[in-house]
Amino acid sequence: MGKITGGICSIVGVFVLTLPVPIVLNSFTGYYKNRLIRRVIWVKRRKKLEERKKKFSLASQHSVPNGNKVKKLGNGGHML
Repeated sequence: MGKITGGICSIVGVFVLTLPVPIVLNSFTGYYKNRLIRRVIWVKRRKKLEERKKKFSLASQHSVPNGNKVKKLGNGGHML
């Protein structure tokens, strides 16, 4: 009778210990996907911002409202 009780306890113990694993794994997978999506969105936004900055800086180098030529400074600013 003791061997049967011990066997049942060991099987139940294994089930009790392995039951939370899928729950934790599912939670981790959801968190990882969320972070991955946020990272992709962040990279896309950063690329768009860099493109806009580059486009704006190129446009500002070509013309000035009063018609003067633009000289580019070493620090990225502009001087008339």
